[in-house]
Amino acid sequence: TRVVAAALNPADSKRALGVLKDTDSPLPSVPGCDVAGVVVKVGSEVSKFKVGDEVYAASLPLAIITAYQGFEKVEFSAGKSILVLGGTGGVESLVIQLRNSFDGSLKENSIAVMETHCSSKAQFVLEYDCIQVAFVKTLWRL
Repeated sequence: TRVVAAALNPADSKRALGVLKDTDSPLPSVPGCDVAGVVVKVGSEVSKFKVGDEVYAASLPLAIITAYQGFEKVEFSAGKSILVLGGTGGVESLVIQLRNSFDGSLKENSIAVMETHCSSKAQFVLEYDCIQVAFVKTLWRL
């Protein structure tokens, strides 16, 4: 694959700063979790891609997997509620969106979100249809 565009992912900057040293792969390594490019060569047994196909690798799948694993870890079930701190980051917003995609009794579960970073993002967070707004406003007053 020939890389056409790349983004700096938070994991890349943490790696460069040495924050991930305990779990990081040994150096030298090539940074970059989020890239887009074009297939320039395929093996003889490859049938899903062909030369010229536009492809990408991004962190969104990792964020949504992390959010989903959170639901599994806490054994999210009918009657349970979730508090999301933030709500506008990748994993936090996906937790809320995943909950909105559930069927039946799980969709009735509530999520309380406390936006801690910036008041301009609060409206974005409050637009989700599953949030206990009164609870959030109470937390803001505290």
